[in-house]
Amino acid sequence: MLRIALMTALIGIVLLLPSGCERKSPTNETKDATPQAAAAPKHSLDAGNDHAGHEHGNGPGHSGQRHELGSRKIAGFTVEVVQFGAATDNVAELVFEIDVQGEPAPTAVRLLVRAPGGAESLKVKANKIGDHEYDAHVGELPNQLGEGSVLVVEVETPSGTKELMFPLKT
Repeated sequence: MLRIALMTALIGIVLLLPSGCERKSPTNETKDATPQAAAAPKHSLDAGNDHAGHEHGNGPGHSGQRHELGSRKIAGFTVEVVQFGAATDNVAELVFEIDVQGEPAPTAVRLLVRAPGGAESLKVKANKIGDHEYDAHVGELPNQLGEGSVLVVEVETPSGTKELMFPLKT
């Protein structure tokens, strides 16, 4: 009888102890991510992709038609931008490659997309993938994009931050 009581108590204690494993739920698996961001392809700098000498348009997530947005000069830098895909209503993500020529290299390059009505995406920091090349995947875009939408490129240096705007291709 004592043996049965001890076994029952032991089983009860084991069942009450935390398992040490965390069950993933939609709220903790993609913390602070929207369904659009969670579904967006993730960018990986490895997986056989040589970004040091990569060719534009070969990176992960760089699908869709390639659009040269042009080149602008600001604060001693020449900034050239390439957009992949079209800026249309309800698009989940836009991918950009940015070439920044000038010395010294910027402290940071950030991007955001602005719709004609003033709504904006979240600002993202571009990943440096070469001496002068950056890559950015802008998500959480405004729902109403189209004609008149712009890409805002922010170039940060030790002496301050400057912004450029490029009309997006629809």
